[in-house]
Amino acid sequence: MGEEDSIYLSTQDLLNHLSSTGGEHLNYVVLDDKVVLAKVNANGNRIKGHRKVADWALSKHALLSGRQKVYCSGELWYDRVKKCFIINNDSGTYEPSLERARVAVELINKIFDTKRFGSSFKVAEELHNE
Repeated sequence: MGEEDSIYLSTQDLLNHLSSTGGEHLNYVVLDDKVVLAKVNANGNRIKGHRKVADWALSKHALLSGRQKVYCSGELWYDRVKKCFIINNDSGTYEPSLERARVAVELINKIFDTKRFGSSFKVAEELHNE
């Protein structure tokens, strides 16, 4: 607790890493100055049950926020069939609106210029309408 790994990646490195997770869901939190990502169950293959519970608890949105103001939070994953990154607003802690997830997706696509890299971020709920 109290430690974090700050990783500085190029846009292409970040998108490559996120797409390599094979559809695994990550929890995300959008703060004023950064985005925090965490695997939902980092040690899911471990035998000891208490480690699974600890990994699950440590990936929770409230802990990821570090008591900072949260703009949006939920889950993020890569869909290989649709070739896009998908985010939702599934956070029981902060319960962000779907509109906040839409704005976050717009900003992410703009900031990372995702079209240039052949992929984009989309809101999960909007994929059902395609």
